[in-house]
Amino acid sequence: MRHYFFVWLFILSKAAVATPVDTIYTYYPNGKVKAVKVVQQRNILSEMVYLENGNRKHKWDLQKSVVYSYNSFGDTGDSSAAYFLKKSPYYTIYQYYGDSPNLLHIERYQDNVRHGKAQYFHRNGQLKAEGEFDNWEKVGFWKYGSENGSRDFHWHIINHSYYEQGISVFYTILPFLITLSLIIVVGYRLSKKGLYPLYYRITVILPFALFALWALAIGVLGRSESVVAVFFVILHTTTLAMVLLSLINVIWAKRLHVRRYVSLLLVFVGLFFYFFLIWLKVIGAIAGVMVM
Repeated sequence: MRHYFFVWLFILSKAAVATPVDTIYTYYPNGKVKAVKVVQQRNILSEMVYLENGNRKHKWDLQKSVVYSYNSFGDTGDSSAAYFLKKSPYYTIYQYYGDSPNLLHIERYQDNVRHGKAQYFHRNGQLKAEGEFDNWEKVGFWKYGSENGSRDFHWHIINHSYYEQGISVFYTILPFLITLSLIIVVGYRLSKKGLYPLYYRITVILPFALFALWALAIGVLGRSESVVAVFFVILHTTTLAMVLLSLINVIWAKRLHVRRYVSLLLVFVGLFFYFFLIWLKVIGAIAGVMVM
């Protein structure tokens, strides 16, 4: 019995000295609520801030290290945000499309630097992007999505900034690997049969034939971004293959039974065509039209 008595005595003593938690309201001159603070021993544990029109601005909770931002968070001169950022350098922010239930993004911060998993959403709730940040930079594979629900994976191996979308797996990496593999396999098989000159002629003609085919078919297929992106990769891959083979021919013309001066000429023709494709893409981007 004495044991239970001391337990109850301990619980009651803790309750007696427990620090009270207060809720403090502040108001705008028009009478609308400006902020609701939960305070303990002069420390603000959480705060909901409102705009003067009554819409929610942001809410944060120090114990959970989380921010819910509806209109803005971290504005210059925002004492509420400054207080939270000073107390919690590690936090997760849920950003909404204004004062609505629709999420814009979820981001994690470490020492007030974007770091860790992040997710971005379209207004209709479909995933827009998902991946990892490392000290402000996108790293590894990211998942990107459209408003209609389609998905693609992008590899951030060279372009890491916030607005970069990396290298597409479905529309860049796979088309490149498949095209290059076909070029190598066909070249190996024909060369083994002593038909390298024929293979080289096919390789030279292929980029220009594909370009002509695209020019004829674009009116039927339209400017579908996915089709154009894949075709662009195939054209570049075949053109670079032509340039590389031509360089090899210049070095080993006699062994490969080709004419050196023709191969040298085709090196420059291939490079010109390659940069012509880049020029088309740049012009299309400036005009706001996907031409390649």
